[in-house]
Amino acid sequence: MNTYQQLLRSGGPWIVFGGILLLAFWIRIQGVGTIPDGQFTGNDPYLYYWQAQMVTEQGRLPARDMHRWLPLGRDLGQSLNAYPYAIAYTYKAIAILFPRVSLYHVALFAPTVCFVLGVGVLCLFLYRAFGGLFASIAGVLLATLIIFALDAVDGYIARKQNQTSVFGGVFDIAGDRIVENVFWIYFAVNGQIPVWIPVIVVSRSFLIDGVRSVTLKHGKTAFGENTMMRAGWARALTASRASRGTYNFAKAFTFLYLAGVNLFKHADFHFKRIDHLERAGIILSVVTVALCLIRGLPVVIDGWHYLTPKQQDF
Repeated sequence: MNTYQQLLRSGGPWIVFGGILLLAFWIRIQGVGTIPDGQFTGNDPYLYYWQAQMVTEQGRLPARDMHRWLPLGRDLGQSLNAYPYAIAYTYKAIAILFPRVSLYHVALFAPTVCFVLGVGVLCLFLYRAFGGLFASIAGVLLATLIIFALDAVDGYIARKQNQTSVFGGVFDIAGDRIVENVFWIYFAVNGQIPVWIPVIVVSRSFLIDGVRSVTLKHGKTAFGENTMMRAGWARALTASRASRGTYNFAKAFTFLYLAGVNLFKHADFHFKRIDHLERAGIILSVVTVALCLIRGLPVVIDGWHYLTPKQQDF
């Protein structure tokens, strides 16, 4: 074995894990552009941001938080305050090299950084315990399955903030297609699902995206105010939050289940009922593909109006 092969064999897992962490970070920050400046997406971040401001300005938190538990206030000596201190001192360290970075930016990206570090520690543990394949599968799932959860809410936030765009809609759909098709193809190659499942899903993707590309020339988008869906039932079936959330949950649950079965098969212990788990995985896949086809049917029906040439009167 030459030096190049030795370096590749020893450094290969770390390159893979580094790529997984970069992918996880990139996916988690995709919705940042839809958040108005100075705001967060939950209640707790505002509290931590205010506490980090106090630490930055005064060096420590007050003994009591008089914004809560009035009239006595919240005794901060009885709570764990490591997170706002970490945000404050991280900001001070970063500001030395990057003065334009604000405390708000550090607080906004802190959860993502914590998530990526957590994935990295978990991948390292799984690599030491079960090997590179086991760790890579778990890492990729944790990094990418958040897409389906984000997809159920990011469009809603963008519409509320009037920040939707044609490019954003097309890019969002393309990203979903890539991740979804990669998972289906992987599980089919791994022998966990029949080959016809990814064939149907990929074919459906080409057909639906082809129809949408034609309607895009007419100024119609997949979702939003200029949606190509004309009938109310079609909009409810394809663009509603309930429909998208149900389908994304089905995909995420199916992929997690199939990955879990795969991890059981490669683990050191043997599960006697693994064949039953595999059959259940096929059933879940069939149900998810059925939802995929049902949601795609209205696109073809309403898109047919834009595909057929209109007759002109002479």
